[in-house]
Amino acid sequence: MGGSVAEHEDRERENEQRADREQQDEQRVQRAVEDAPASVAVATAREEDATPSTPRQRRIVAWLEPIFDNVSLGLYVLVAILLLLLTIAALI
Repeated sequence: MGGSVAEHEDRERENEQRADREQQDEQRVQRAVEDAPASVAVATAREEDATPSTPRQRRIVAWLEPIFDNVSLGLYVLVAILLLLLTIAALI
């Protein structure tokens, strides 16, 4: 009879430990959901901010950014002109 009481206590202890692990898992999932970024853009921005860079890399990026901005603007203007010419050609 003494063995069955010990087995019963062991099962109770295991059930309590299982319940504690499940509760910890639920809390971990809840924290992950709360800490999750609102969008992919936010997640990407956080990742980029966390990425280490050297001062040289930052200078190169700062030097290249205006070039890419101007190239993008030029492409938009070019597409607008081509669309305008296409519209004029269609009306003629």
